[in-house]
Amino acid sequence: MIENKLIQSKPATHRVADYVRGIIRERGLVPGALLPTYAELCERLNLSYVTVKRGMDILQREGLIRRIPSKGSFLTKDLALRSRKLTKIGLISGVPRAELFDRAYLREIICGIMLEAEIGGRDLHIFSLNNDGMVSAASVETSGVEGLLLLSTENDEYLRSVAGWGTPTVVVDYFSQAIPLEFVTCDHAGGVRKSLEYVRQNGHRNIAYIDVEGTQAVQYEVDPKPTILLRQSSAVLERLSAFREEAEAGSSGTAGFCGVVYPTKGLNMRAAVEAWMAGGRKETAFLAYDADIAVKMIQELAAAGIRVPEDVSVCAVAGAGDAVCGGRPITYCRYDFVEVGRKSVSLLADRCIKPGVRAARDYRVEFTFVEGVTVRPLA
Repeated sequence: MIENKLIQSKPATHRVADYVRGIIRERGLVPGALLPTYAELCERLNLSYVTVKRGMDILQREGLIRRIPSKGSFLTKDLALRSRKLTKIGLISGVPRAELFDRAYLREIICGIMLEAEIGGRDLHIFSLNNDGMVSAASVETSGVEGLLLLSTENDEYLRSVAGWGTPTVVVDYFSQAIPLEFVTCDHAGGVRKSLEYVRQNGHRNIAYIDVEGTQAVQYEVDPKPTILLRQSSAVLERLSAFREEAEAGSSGTAGFCGVVYPTKGLNMRAAVEAWMAGGRKETAFLAYDADIAVKMIQELAAAGIRVPEDVSVCAVAGAGDAVCGGRPITYCRYDFVEVGRKSVSLLADRCIKPGVRAARDYRVEFTFVEGVTVRPLA
C-alpha cells in the first residue's frame, strides 16, 4: 500500500503531497485525471481537512494539479517515469553566479560538470537561487532542461519539493538520508580519520579541531508564506562528528577534543589563536576543517610569533587543487572535486535513461593524502 511508504518524520503537509505524487506515478495517471477528494485523503491518511488542503496547496503551487470548485482536483502535467536523453542540464546553485568560481572546490566541481557536459554534447543552464529567486518546477519545465544538478542547496525542504517535480535530479556535495534523490559527495569521515592517523603517527595526542560555520540560508515558500529556512552542510556535520567519534574513543590513544573553534561569521581566527595562547598552548597540533582554514590559521600563528611546524603542526581535513601557504605545501586530504562534477553528470545521464529513485542513494568520491611540510614529528 502507498500509505506504508510514507516517511512519518516528514511534516504532515509534505506527507500528503508525497502520497498524492505516489498515486500519480504508481497508477500512471495522465493530465486531466481526477485525483482523490480531500475527504478520501483525510480518511486514508488520518489527517485533518486543513492539513490535507495545505498539502494539496503545495502541489497546486508546483503547477502539478488544478483545483476546480465543486468538481475536484485534476492532474495538469505528466509525472510518469519515462526514459529521456539528457541534452540540456539545469544547474540550480545556492550561491550567486559570480561566486561559483571564487572558491577552489566550487571551481573544480563546475569544471568537472562542464567537461562531462561537453563530452556528451550537452548544454548547461545555470539557475541561481540568489540571482533568480526560488527556482520552481514551472521555471525548470519552461527552460527545457531534461535533468537537474543541485549545488550548494543544503536545504531539505527545498530538496523535498524538487524530488516531487518528477525531473531526474542529482544533488552535488550534500547528502540527506531523508530525501529520495541521488547524491554525489566526498568521503568526509575518511578524510578526518586519515588526517588524525597521520598526525598521531607523528606523536601528537593533544589535537584541536578548527571548525567552520556551515549554515546555509535558502528562501522557501511554506504554506504559502515566504520564509528563510536554515540547513547545516552535511560536510560540516560529518567532519565534526567523525572527529568527535575518534576523540571519544580514548582507549586507542586518539586525539583529545579541544574546543578551539573558528566560525566564519563569529569568532575570527586571530581571536582563536589568542584564546589558544591564553589557554596554555597545551595542543601540539591543529586539525583544520579545510585547506582555506588551515592557511588562515598558519598566517595568524605566524603573526603571533608561532612557527609551523616547528612550534605547532597543522593538517587540513580537505582541500582542492594545490594547497600552499607562503609557497610551501600544507598537509591535507586532496579531494577530486573535478570527479565530483563529472560523476554527477554521468549519474544524471543514467538517471534520465532509467528514471525513478525511491530512497536516498549516496555516491562518495575518495581523496589523496598529501604530505606537506606543516606537520612535524613531536620530539
